[in-house]
Amino acid sequence: MNDETLFTIGEVAAMVGVTAHTIRAWERRHNLLQPLRTQSQQRRYTADDIMMLLQVKQAVTMHGLSLRVAIRSARGELTVPATGTGRSGPGAPTHDELVSRAGPSRSVWHTAADLMSRVIVLLDGDGRITDANRAAAGLLRTAGDRLANRPLADLLALAVPHADVHRLLREATARGGDFCLDLGGPGHPRRWRFECRPFRHEGAPMVAVLARAPAASDRPRAAAAEAALRLRQANRRASTTVIRASQA
Repeated sequence: MNDETLFTIGEVAAMVGVTAHTIRAWERRHNLLQPLRTQSQQRRYTADDIMMLLQVKQAVTMHGLSLRVAIRSARGELTVPATGTGRSGPGAPTHDELVSRAGPSRSVWHTAADLMSRVIVLLDGDGRITDANRAAAGLLRTAGDRLANRPLADLLALAVPHADVHRLLREATARGGDFCLDLGGPGHPRRWRFECRPFRHEGAPMVAVLARAPAASDRPRAAAAEAALRLRQANRRASTTVIRASQA
């Protein structure tokens, strides 16, 4: 199994907008998915698994289907009429109203991804953006509808012209690794970590780029850890100097 093409249950839960407990319950009670497992028995999910979960969630939250019916519909075992929402009563929204609220051009993937504070960008085999969430548009300072088909490396290079972003992204994509960039206003940069996850969709190579900056609560701990490291290094150098002096 190649972990570089897969996602952890925590990442999937964040992208879909449900808890990891919910995903496990759907698997156990309804046999919805059969995720791959690492040697340590940790769940790993494919892009198709994520789309299945999104379809089920959309059927339940937008169309009012029961979970059992939503799962069977997502599997293709039955067809649910588009005009039915599964709700009754004079105040129940119609199917057209629900679609209008969600936006005709907005997929369930975008709806879920836009709820996340973490940056999510999907790239094609040439490194061009195919999809991105709202957080990505904010980080790249480009309207979401203007991101499609633009090279991610070019947009990042505009923000950090001193860094060889093209090389960093290319190498991280090739090995399924990550790289860091200092992004932000003058004098107040934040160190962003970009994780690159190659995968294949309908036979075509793609890359999921996930990025985040340290949370405010994490920065003091990171600074304290760095200060402690510097202190240990200074003490080690001082000890070495004392030993050399005693041997002289």
